[in-house]
Amino acid sequence: MKKQVTSYVLIKYQFPKRVAIKAKREVPYEIKLAARLVLDELVLCGTRML
Repeated sequence: MKKQVTSYVLIKYQFPKRVAIKAKREVPYEIKLAARLVLDELVLCGTRML
């Protein structure tokens, strides 16, 4: 079974030369899912305190 990854691509344009700088990063799906769950929990705890 093929591993699932999420690819992030950042493209930054430098003016006036119009040169594109590209950066690519592949993040395993499990890490992305774990980070999202932790962030959701932090937001939920933060809203309970208000």
